[in-house]
Amino acid sequence: MRLVIAEKPSLARAICTALSREGEHFRSCEENEYYESENYYVVAQFGHLLELLMPEEYPENEGKRAPMPYFPRENKYSFKIKKSCEKRFKTIEKLVKKQEITEIIARFARLVQH
Repeated sequence: MRLVIAEKPSLARAICTALSREGEHFRSCEENEYYESENYYVVAQFGHLLELLMPEEYPENEGKRAPMPYFPRENKYSFKIKKSCEKRFKTIEKLVKKQEITEIIARFARLVQH
């Protein structure tokens, strides 16, 4: 089983359409959180799922205002899940952890300018 992670919902639908032409039959799962066929899971992210911690959120600052520009100790940056993306992140995390996943394919749309 392959997991395809698309950049956005329209790209996920386009991938499902293309794979359907090759004989895959997709159904929508968990309130349209992802699509599933016999051989694929296709899920879309919405922009950035993670964001950097704010300077005051690092343990060494303990809620104090940090000097700007701020660089964490040893340049070890930390991330958190964006509040608006928690459900989507959990869906992707659940799919990635499935035992039957043999391949993860991340596909991102690209804008090419000439």
